Amino acid sequence: MFEALDPDADPQSEALRAELLDMILYGARNDARSMQVEIGPSEVGNLCDRRLAYRMAQIPECNTETDPWPATVGTAIHAWLAETVDFWNKTHGTNWMTEQTIDFPEFGGIGHGDLYKDGVVIDWKTTNSDLLKKYRAVGPPPEYITQVNLYGLGYRNMGLPVNRVALAFLPRAGWIKNMWVWSAAFDPTVASEAITRLYEVASMAVNLRVVEQPERFNEIPATPGDKCGICPWFNPRRDLGTGATDKGCPGPGY
Repeated sequence: MFEALDPDADPQSEALRAELLDMILYGARNDARSMQVEIGPSEVGNLCDRRLAYRMAQIPECNTETDPWPATVGTAIHAWLAETVDFWNKTHGTNWMTEQTIDFPEFGGIGHGDLYKDGVVIDWKTTNSDLLKKYRAVGPPPEYITQVNLYGLGYRNMGLPVNRVALAFLPRAGWIKNMWVWSAAFDPTVASEAITRLYEVASMAVNLRVVEQPERFNEIPATPGDKCGICPWFNPRRDLGTGATDKGCPGPGY
């Protein structure tokens, strides 16, 4: 997947690099969360209707050559944090709930709640320093706010009280002291509106018969953004004259 960083590098070193990359990429792409086909809370709030339609129609992902390392680092940090909180519970007698699998019968999805205690739902977010500064200045992206309120709905469905939701932003590099936490009162209307929109997109896809007529994916509105390049259905090799089909979306402008 990745070319040699230095064409004059030692061949044996490059062979080891290639083998290590193969193992890491295999693990990243076969991780349980990567293989999940059900739509989850992290996707429901995405601003792009077309991306939601691709997921709900279970169209195979075509953008499989992106570098998974940032997501892999995030997954590793989540696992370490769960172990750390569990250890804290054991040694301090607290009752934080970690890594809860949550079913969402409202839309047939599955989620994984990071942290819960005494009516507060917390979702860990790992990010780079530039985005961390941006979020401090303008607030979290709308899809993150939707996601954590959906988790709030999920915990409430489990019979637990939910009063507040929070996003804990952790730097992937730098210092933990730069962690930033956003929180707000739990707003069930945010969750219900997101679910309503999901059904509206599903209805649009059904009415357009996109499975039988995949060229009609192009009729589902797309919302281009700075994350188009990492969308699982972004296909930069698509013929721009054809537009979006079951072979992927050309990206911004289509």
